[in-house]
Amino acid sequence: MCEEGALEDPAVDMALALHAWPVLELGEIGVRTGPALAATDTPKITIRGAGGHGAHPDHCVDPVVVAAHVVTALQTISSRFTNPTDPVVVTISIIRAGTTHNIIPSEAYLEGTIRTLTPDVRQRTCDLVRRIATQTAAAFGATAEVEIEPGYPPLINDANAADLCAAVGEGVVGAGKVIRIEPPSMGGEDFAYFAQRVPAAMWRLGIRPPGVAKSPGLHTPKFDFNDEAIEIAIRMYCGLVKRFLAQS
Repeated sequence: MCEEGALEDPAVDMALALHAWPVLELGEIGVRTGPALAATDTPKITIRGAGGHGAHPDHCVDPVVVAAHVVTALQTISSRFTNPTDPVVVTISIIRAGTTHNIIPSEAYLEGTIRTLTPDVRQRTCDLVRRIATQTAAAFGATAEVEIEPGYPPLINDANAADLCAAVGEGVVGAGKVIRIEPPSMGGEDFAYFAQRVPAAMWRLGIRPPGVAKSPGLHTPKFDFNDEAIEIAIRMYCGLVKRFLAQS
């Protein structure tokens, strides 16, 4: 959409988005300035060893064992290579190898997600994934081919846009119901592409029913959008448009 001129004809002055947020109670609005959601990159790692009979591992280079060490080693990126104040997630969520119980395969495949909040930490983390995977594999006599598929950039909320959301939210739900979010979410969001080009902010719409301690999370089978939040969303957007135009 950005490449096809969605922000250019007519020119867009500011972009504002909402995201349903089951952590927040119905009637609450969440706002954050700065990094709000993470970049989403996908590491794809192919480990190649030497297959053979499961009863004779000394004649093989077992890629399954190498994969296990690679997964463990990658966890040191956040715990030992990154400033503790910079959130970093490296998750391996797919491991595929082998066809039967008594054969050591020749290859293992790993895939997962890398989540970071700033461009420099993003680049450094991707570089570390490549280095750790290839050098860990080499230590066992195997090789690792690493491809990192770029995903969404981090979503950075503009300060003025976020303040606009907070100010309008105070009028819609009350000052005590506007929550200034402290920790960013490590989830990802394609709205970040808009925020790279124009001042933008994504605010969070509370949907947890009152009196319920915990609602089903986003992207889970039991997630259910609370329709009672729709009125608040409409009032917010009407208020945002009116206040933005009044200030322009």
